[in-house]
Amino acid sequence: MLRVIFVDDEPWALTGIKNIIDWNKEGFEIIGAFLDPRKALESIMSNQPDIVFTDIRMPGMTGLNLVRESREKGINSEFVIISAFSDFEVARRALQYDVFHYILKPLERDEVRTVVDRLRKKLTPANHPILMGVFQTDKLMNERQREVLVSSAVHPHCYVAVADAKEYNLPQKKDMYVGRFLLSDGTSLYLLSSKQKLEPFFNQWRLSAAARGVTLGISVQRPGFEDFDNMLSEAVSSAQMEIDYSANPIVAEIQVYLSKNFENELSLSEISERFYLSETYLCELFKKQTGITLTGFLIAIRMKRAARLLLENEAPVQQVADMVGYSDYGYFGRLFKRFFGLTPSQYRKNQQAAISNNNFSMPEE
Repeated sequence: MLRVIFVDDEPWALTGIKNIIDWNKEGFEIIGAFLDPRKALESIMSNQPDIVFTDIRMPGMTGLNLVRESREKGINSEFVIISAFSDFEVARRALQYDVFHYILKPLERDEVRTVVDRLRKKLTPANHPILMGVFQTDKLMNERQREVLVSSAVHPHCYVAVADAKEYNLPQKKDMYVGRFLLSDGTSLYLLSSKQKLEPFFNQWRLSAAARGVTLGISVQRPGFEDFDNMLSEAVSSAQMEIDYSANPIVAEIQVYLSKNFENELSLSEISERFYLSETYLCELFKKQTGITLTGFLIAIRMKRAARLLLENEAPVQQVADMVGYSDYGYFGRLFKRFFGLTPSQYRKNQQAAISNNNFSMPEE
């Protein structure tokens, strides 16, 4: 069973989440429920649960600080943030610490069950066949090496090929790489024996691969097979950097989607699921390619549209807020003032005065 811890400074809220579903029936064991986040941190450190549900605003330590300190101490538990406030800034900070999900209070049973289902699928090994096939020879891989290979795999559906260049008598290649790892999405990972010797060949290979939509990354060889996971992670990171710094057309698609749907209540999880990206990677990719955060881009679209609406009609400010995707009028007003330096009412009054004085231009969208 998957082990779970709950953290909330409100006793009624703690009782509520414990009873909202039948955790045991869903395959979860509740190993702790804490009102004090400091005590929760101690339990997280000692028990290393699979999942932690934590409130965001608690005296003594916020939920985000609980996540941050856990991450800094090497805890890899999945964290689910619970908040009574829909705050994109909090969500953005949560993503920095690789938070699994962000749920708003009051909790709804269906949403909790959906999150639980996703957690189970992610964390249950039976639902993630690690290797579809392993190509090997008895000379190359003993039982211990096979165990390390399986436990080190970082992709749920991958083919792995491990080759000793000497065994295959490839003198021209033996100094270049000792293994090739092909993921199901077409990504190839090569375990290299000499980065320096391969660099000229790799640069030429990179150009050829780019034309075919293939991303390449170099890692340095490790002394033993047991250190395979570090080598593979290094290759993945190197390949990921290549992806991050290359133009990705999906960002343009996301921008179009946000521009057409800004009036809806969009969430990071909804956007990431629509484009088949993790929330963390979505935010990082968008920022690297556009220079602004996804949240900042969405806010800019909404604020510029709100400015036009304030001038094009006499609708109440609260209605304008609804028309650009904000059900919280106060939150909309704070964002608008931060963006334009004026409240919506002040902005409308100033621009109407400018129109009267023939000193006006409609805000761009």
